[in-house]
Amino acid sequence: MIKLSEALMQMEQGETFSCKFVTFNQRRKTGGEIIEIQEARLFRQSASTPEEKKESSGKSKSPNHWANSTRNILILPSEQIRKLHIRLLIEFNGFKVIY
Repeated sequence: MIKLSEALMQMEQGETFSCKFVTFNQRRKTGGEIIEIQEARLFRQSASTPEEKKESSGKSKSPNHWANSTRNILILPSEQIRKLHIRLLIEFNGFKVIY
C-alpha cells in the first residue's frame, strides 16, 4: 500500500510510473470504468516567453489542479495528455493507494 501523498510526491519527481484509476464525468453523469496506464509521467507545460504569450490568440485558463484535485499526465509512448482526478487513483506503481 502507498499513501496518496507519497504517490503524488513520486509523480512530482518526474520519473515514469504506472497507475490505475476510475473514470468519472460529473457533467455527463458517466464513468466507473477502470483505466490502467502502464507508463506515464506527470505533464508540466514548459514556461513560455512573454513573446509567445502575446502571439497566442486564445485566452488561457488556469487548470487550478490544487483546488480540483487533478493532475495532467503524459501517457507514454503515445504522448497523449490525460487529466487524472487524484481522489479516483486506486493503484500507483503496483501498490494500492490509501488515503
